[in-house]
Amino acid sequence: MNDWLIPPRHSHAERLARRLQVSPVTGHLLGQLGFLDAGEARTFLEPRLSELHPPEGLPGIEEAAARLDRAAAEGEKILLFGDYDVDGITGASVLWTVLSEFGAAVEVHIPCRSEGYGINRPRLERAAAEGVKVVVSIDNGIAAHDEAAYLAEAGLDLIVVDHHTMSTHEDGSPKLPPAHALVHPRLPGSSYENPHLCGAGVAFKVAWALAARRGREGRPTKALRDVLLRCLSLVALGTVADVVPLVGENRVLVRFGLRALTVNPPPGLAELLRVARVEGEIDSVGVAFRLAPRLNAAGRMGQARRAFELLTATDPEEARRLADELDTENTARRELQRRVSEEAIAQVKEVYGPDSASISAAGIVVWSEDWPHGVIGIVASRLVEEFHRPVLIAEIQGEPGAPDYKAKGSGRSVEAVDLLASLEPHRPLFKRMGGHAMALGFTIDPGRLDDLRAAFAQGVADHLGLAEGATPAEIRAALAGYEVVTAGEVGLDEVSRELMAELEALSPFGAGNPEPVFVARDVFLAGEPRLMGQRGDHVSFRVRQGERVLRTVAWKRPELWHELRERAGPGPGGPRPFSLAFRPKLNRFRGEVKVELELTAIKFGPAGQTPPEAGAEASPAAESERVTV
Repeated sequence: MNDWLIPPRHSHAERLARRLQVSPVTGHLLGQLGFLDAGEARTFLEPRLSELHPPEGLPGIEEAAARLDRAAAEGEKILLFGDYDVDGITGASVLWTVLSEFGAAVEVHIPCRSEGYGINRPRLERAAAEGVKVVVSIDNGIAAHDEAAYLAEAGLDLIVVDHHTMSTHEDGSPKLPPAHALVHPRLPGSSYENPHLCGAGVAFKVAWALAARRGREGRPTKALRDVLLRCLSLVALGTVADVVPLVGENRVLVRFGLRALTVNPPPGLAELLRVARVEGEIDSVGVAFRLAPRLNAAGRMGQARRAFELLTATDPEEARRLADELDTENTARRELQRRVSEEAIAQVKEVYGPDSASISAAGIVVWSEDWPHGVIGIVASRLVEEFHRPVLIAEIQGEPGAPDYKAKGSGRSVEAVDLLASLEPHRPLFKRMGGHAMALGFTIDPGRLDDLRAAFAQGVADHLGLAEGATPAEIRAALAGYEVVTAGEVGLDEVSRELMAELEALSPFGAGNPEPVFVARDVFLAGEPRLMGQRGDHVSFRVRQGERVLRTVAWKRPELWHELRERAGPGPGGPRPFSLAFRPKLNRFRGEVKVELELTAIKFGPAGQTPPEAGAEASPAAESERVTV
């Protein structure tokens, strides 16, 4: 695709900017988010903890809190059954922290990936033999029907603390497991105001309700409030890592959780920040790309429980040792991921075609016996980025004919495709399958993988409404829309430290509140570009527009070094203009803080069209420009 989507300045940008005393760029961004009233916009810019919804609005939470309170008071054994990803680990850490404050007899099980997702029968049988009375599934359990039935038969109380999609009966109605309490924001009949809580968020609400029972007049004591506030850093990690929409209550949880993580991190998180080399104000990007991968590395490369031990560590020396271990394993994970990515990309090209422009399938499925399950989810995301298609990737485990012979896989998607909806007509293919619109896990008989390849391509095509025989260009257009969707055009003189402070107020950025991508047209190269990094994988160059000069960094674009020299260097008629799509960033180095640009896309040559002037009248629904620049 050659188009960039460049919306005009929002019609209310100037008015909002004047009333809020912010830049017109920020006024425009607030208008894009749907704010027309200055008071509502100010509330968004200055969120408060009082905006969090009381826990009693969640269905099943009173029964859950009462049962856990009684178990803690009577010394009954409680087993918290988490998950091996960041959301499940942080959720288990939150509940363990609060229950431990009560002196509860609580144990935590964080499964290995080899155990599979969710509560499993062998560990539950062991729990029954150990005298456990209450099992709490955290970030899993809503689809564990057989396991829930076993616990009921064994006389153990199950509390499900989850947010994942529920399985359904043939008539489409939700199929719910038998349990003492089901705590889930989207249960049938639920009126809870935030359906997008992650597992750690739901666990936090249970911890809050539990603390309230130990307080006065339905409010936690000051000591317990302090514990809950410290837990917000864990909730922020889980919320960002699980890629749930960062809007409404989730935005408040992450904003204050990141603040707690910056100002007063517990020992484990302080050491995690050290090995991840994260300094200063911590944002959602730092969580997603620096902290979460190291926590996930524990489960991808070995024992996920070590991440839980790090997050709950109180001894600084123990925290340092665990953080160093996870950092080492994350380095090994990156190398393994690189190898599997290269092999998976080669398989896609062999089966489907050399690039996105030539692939005639709407969805991609690849598999191997030599791709460890711990990294295939990350590799699936890499393939989505490379080929602009939803992807299913699987590892074949065991030997043919053996009872444990199976293919375990992960799926990742693009915003236009709901994975679960695309695969629902083909559910009989799977032994197990669950997750949400953008990511899922599955188990399938290896002999059905070829069937899955055909079914997934058809399911995605049907979901997108594509006609039979759609061309690669039609599929790519339906999947990806425009090559670059921007927040609008800015002049480089508008990209200032003041704007960066205002963008910080718009954060945290993530799903539902994407980080703004801007366009600057007709800029010029200022000086020679240079390669960066040990392998020369990145490019640094400076751009000029008028008197304003800013450094720009292009990550993983080494070919751009040649393109800039050939297409943007001095020509016969003088300097040659080009256009950038970018995210503005603050670069903190050796005590200096400078504004720079992070390249998203580049187009060489003068701009092809002129956009409406800044401040031109445009309704909230005004059609954006489709511009070939």
